[in-house]
Amino acid sequence: MTVKRYLALSAISTMSVFVAGASQQALAASMTATLTADNHYALFTGNEAGTEWGFIGRNEKGAKGIAQKDFIRNSDGSYNSTFIGDGVTSGDVAQAGTYNWSMTETWTYEVEDGDYLYVTVWDDRSVNEGWIGQFVSDALEDGILLSQAENWEYLKSVTHEDNASWGINPGDNGDTPELADLSYQVATANAGEENVWANALKKADNGGGPWGSFTNKGVSNEADWLFTTTNSQGHAGGNNQNYTIFRTRMAVLPETPEATETPEPTSALGLLVLGLVPLRSKLRRLVA
Repeated sequence: MTVKRYLALSAISTMSVFVAGASQQALAASMTATLTADNHYALFTGNEAGTEWGFIGRNEKGAKGIAQKDFIRNSDGSYNSTFIGDGVTSGDVAQAGTYNWSMTETWTYEVEDGDYLYVTVWDDRSVNEGWIGQFVSDALEDGILLSQAENWEYLKSVTHEDNASWGINPGDNGDTPELADLSYQVATANAGEENVWANALKKADNGGGPWGSFTNKGVSNEADWLFTTTNSQGHAGGNNQNYTIFRTRMAVLPETPEATETPEPTSALGLLVLGLVPLRSKLRRLVA
C-alpha cells in the first residue's frame, strides 16, 4: 500500500524554508525497522531540513501492551493510532506483551535518496526511559544500522511562543506530535538555536534492566538502549515536560546527482504555515 509523503511549510525567525522540487525520479530502497521504546515512539523518514516527512508508525498508547485501534490521520496531520493504513498494524497484537515496551514492532517501508531516519520518543513522565532498535537494508553500508550512540544525534523539544502545544510530551495516551511541530523543532535545531543537535547517549546494553534482552524479539544483541534525553543534564527524569527527536547522523540513502533537488522559496521570512501539503507526486510504499 502507499503512504503519502508530506511537506511541512514554514519559515521560522529569519530563516526561510524551501519546497524542494525533484528534477529527476528519486531512488528508493526497502528497509525493515524493528524497535520499541519505554514508553512511546513514532518512526519517520525525512529530509535533513525537516520539511519533508514520511510517517511509518508508532507503538500503542497507554502503559500496557494492548491490541490497537483503527488508524486515523487527523486534518492537522497528527496521528492518533499505530495504524498506517488498512490491514497494516504495529506488530503482532496477539503478542503485545505486559507493557508498552515489552514487544517490538516491525515496519517494512521504502527510503528515498537523501532520507534520514527520525525516531520521536516520549515517556510517561515518570522515571528514566529510553529506546532500542535496528534497521536493516541493502542500501546501508553494512546492511544494518543499530541504536548505538555513534549512529544518532538528538534534540530536546522546546515550546513555541505562539503554539503552547508544540514541544510538549504527549504522555501515555497522547497523539504523535504534529508534523508542523516536528518541523519547527528540527529547523530551530538545524539553525543552532535553543534545541541544538547533540550526540546520543547510551543508557544500557540490550539485556540491561529493567527491560531484559530483545535479541529474541528481532533486535541485534549489539544494539543499545539510548537515553530519552528530556532535561538539561541529558538524562530523562520524573515529570518530563518535553519529548525527544533522534536522527541518524547522515542520510541512510545518500543523494545522487541524478536526483538533485532544486529549491524554490515558498514564503516570506517569518511566516509560519501550520498546514500540511500532501505531495501527491511522491508516494511511499509500505509493505504489509
